[in-house]
Amino acid sequence: MDFIGTTSKEILKYIPAKLYVEEHINYSYACKSCQPEEEKTNIITSKAPNTLLSKSMASNEILSHVISLKYLYALPLYRQENYFKMLGLSLSRQTLSNWIVRAANEFELVYKIMKKELLKRNYIQADETTLKVLEKNGDESRTKHYMWLYKSGTNINPIILYEYQRTRSGTNPKNFLEKFSGYLQTDGYAGYN
Repeated sequence: MDFIGTTSKEILKYIPAKLYVEEHINYSYACKSCQPEEEKTNIITSKAPNTLLSKSMASNEILSHVISLKYLYALPLYRQENYFKMLGLSLSRQTLSNWIVRAANEFELVYKIMKKELLKRNYIQADETTLKVLEKNGDESRTKHYMWLYKSGTNINPIILYEYQRTRSGTNPKNFLEKFSGYLQTDGYAGYN
């Protein structure tokens, strides 16, 4: 038979997620011959790789994954706990929650810079929605809590910021938008007045 050509077929494959522990060993050295001259021991220690949560086992990659699952894909922490268990890792909701809170604290400066930039715009959209909140004892709060959203009105360098508040009071947007001068688009809730 004579060769007359080929055909091809692409098949989409899936490689399941894999978790592994990466160990970093830091070496310390002391200059003992320097000690009599300087009345103290000179100690030098190699540096560990920087991570956002420096005293945590969370790598930047796993932290990014947890935050994306929660906020981009709306996967609650109790379901993430089961997801990681399926991958062979026991991570409690409390640990995941602590990581997210600590990451938010680390990114507070970025949030402030984004807010400053948002308030320079001449058009902002705002809305608020109720939020389920768990009390310290694990029970659902009996009072309503709110997540306020503020968004630039353009797709060019968009800024979207969330602000948690315990109430739906009009003082919340008033305080947030204090330095804003421009058009504010809302759903007509009187609190924005």
